[in-house]
Amino acid sequence: MKPFRCLLTLLLWFLSVHLFAASAEKPAQGSLPLPEKPTYVEIGVYLNNIIKIDKQVNEQPKIYLTVSLQTQWQDARIARKYATHNNPVKTVYDNDADKILNEIWTPDIVVPHAETTMKHTKLTIFPSGTVYLYREMELIIPLKLKLRLFPFDSQKINIRFIPKQWTTQDIILDENMVMTGYDKHITLAQWHVDMVFATVGTYKDPRYGLSQPSFDLVIYLKRIPSFFLFRIIVPLFFIILVACLSFLTFDEPTGTKLSRAVVFLLITVAFHSLASSFLPTISYLTFIESIILLCYLLVLAAIFQIIILHLLRFYNKSHIATRFEHRFALYAPITFVVVFIVIVLYYFLSY
Repeated sequence: MKPFRCLLTLLLWFLSVHLFAASAEKPAQGSLPLPEKPTYVEIGVYLNNIIKIDKQVNEQPKIYLTVSLQTQWQDARIARKYATHNNPVKTVYDNDADKILNEIWTPDIVVPHAETTMKHTKLTIFPSGTVYLYREMELIIPLKLKLRLFPFDSQKINIRFIPKQWTTQDIILDENMVMTGYDKHITLAQWHVDMVFATVGTYKDPRYGLSQPSFDLVIYLKRIPSFFLFRIIVPLFFIILVACLSFLTFDEPTGTKLSRAVVFLLITVAFHSLASSFLPTISYLTFIESIILLCYLLVLAAIFQIIILHLLRFYNKSHIATRFEHRFALYAPITFVVVFIVIVLYYFLSY
């Protein structure tokens, strides 16, 4: 009888250890997705502000912005769990909200590849089990800008929100158009917010091949060319105009023409140096840089004309020099205009 009692005690001890371990490993019921069917989550993102966009000094600047992420879902398991007689609707903020969020199931929406700083959290739980979560956050997101048309470019910025760990079998995202939008008073020195809209789709994780629901906030930005009007455009136009007029001066001494051309060249170099602080530093030519390069070629053409005229007159071919000077004065500006039009068509039609 005693050996049987010892064996029974040993079996009960093993059973208690196993049950304790199993209960410790099993997650809390509130942290799991809703059973049997996917959870419908209403989602909306409101663009509060664009703080700044880095100057393009490499291939990947960053955008700094603040958004309000709003989600709402139904969880019958917590119906009336946080309700009291005096306060049937539970509303908590920031740290208190985070404590309750650690106890219940949430869609846990994040922005991949973004630096995220939480600014403000509001959590409301209704007696029916409806959960409303409001998070105001600051995002720092790497960008890939297309700057071929600078400073007449427009940019499309796509910010993707996905559940951190749930798939399409767990969650179905549904856009709430009332929660989605942007502050129309957002102001940036170089940019204008042209349009903001959202799309709901599916994102396939390349690492694991899992399909996750996604919410994309698409922002269309348009650069304001007037920001560069007196910094780049007007000075550049003045240099081109004066360089073209220099071809119309006839029968001047070679020294005077050469001095003027060198002055134009130095002005172009100085302008380019000052304008570089506003120009992006990238591996390809932008539209405005192509025009500056064309301006260099125009000034160099004037120097080339002066050298040819000097050689012709040195060898006593004044009649040829006169004819060359008049024809060059006609064809050089025309060639410049034609090349300018070709550059404009190339950049704007191929954008």
